[in-house]
Amino acid sequence: MLLLMEGTNDGNKISVETITANLNEIARKAANRGLRTVHATLFPRQPSATNDGTNQTTSAVSAAVRELAFTQQRQLADPFEVFYNETPNFAALYSPADHVHPNAAGYDLLARIFADVLTNVDSVAPVTGLISPVNDTSNISPATSVNIDLYDFGAGLDLANTKLNINGQDVETPLSGSQRKVEIRYTPTTPFVGVVIVRLRSRDLASPPHTFDREVTQFIISGTTFLSGDIDRDGRVDGVDLLVFAPTFGARKGDSRYRGFSDINNDGVVDGKDLAALAANFGKSSF
Repeated sequence: MLLLMEGTNDGNKISVETITANLNEIARKAANRGLRTVHATLFPRQPSATNDGTNQTTSAVSAAVRELAFTQQRQLADPFEVFYNETPNFAALYSPADHVHPNAAGYDLLARIFADVLTNVDSVAPVTGLISPVNDTSNISPATSVNIDLYDFGAGLDLANTKLNINGQDVETPLSGSQRKVEIRYTPTTPFVGVVIVRLRSRDLASPPHTFDREVTQFIISGTTFLSGDIDRDGRVDGVDLLVFAPTFGARKGDSRYRGFSDINNDGVVDGKDLAALAANFGKSSF
C-alpha cells in the first residue's frame, strides 16, 4: 500500500491541476511496482493562518483529490473532512505556534483515519467535491445554476435521502451518477435575487447511517447591495447580526476570534467603531 497525502503548504503554492496530475503520476508509478494507493485530502488550516485561513484553497484541493480517487477507482482517506467538519474546535489538534501541522493528538487522529480505510471501516459521512458558484462569491448571474458533486467512499450514497435546499426551501433536482458519486444540478425556475444560501442533506447506506446536513455555498446575485452591519447578509440589519458580531468584539486581525465580517471599517480590529456602524443601520433593510 502507498498512503499518498499532499502537503498543505503545497496547496497554496501549486495549481490544483498540477497537484492532481502529480499525485496521479505517483500513484501510476506505484501501481507499476505492485502497490495500491490510498489518496488523502489535506489538513485544514486554522483561521489564524497567514494564508487561506478560510480554507477556500485547501478545500478546493481536497475536492480535486476526491475526484481523482473516484475517477481512478482508488481508496480515499479524508482528513480534511474529519478534522474540519467532524471535529469541534479542530484547532486543538494543532500546536499553539503552528497553524498547519497537527500535534500528537492530531497525528493520532490521522492514523485512525488511515486505519479505518485500510481495515474497511466506514466512519465518514458523504463529502462534497466541485461546488459552484463558489462559496462567498458575488456578482453572480440571477440565472446561474447550482452544481454540486457528492461522494461516498464507504457504503455508498442513499440517493432517496439526498435533498437540496435553497434559502430554506427544498427544491426538486435530478441526481445523476451512482451510489459512489452523484452530480446535483439545479437551475432556478425564477431568477435568484439577493443572497442565495444552499444547503445539502444526505446520508450513506451504512448501518447506522452517517448523515450530511450543512450549508455548502452562499453567493450574492449581481446588483445586490448591503447595509453596513448586515453581517448575515439577509438584507436586514437586526438582532441576528448583533448576536454574530458580539463574540468577535475586541478581536484583532490574527486572533482566533477575529472575523472579517465583523470588522466593518476594515481597520484590523473589531471595536466600538464597528458597533456604531451596525447600530446606525439597525432595523433597516436593503432588499
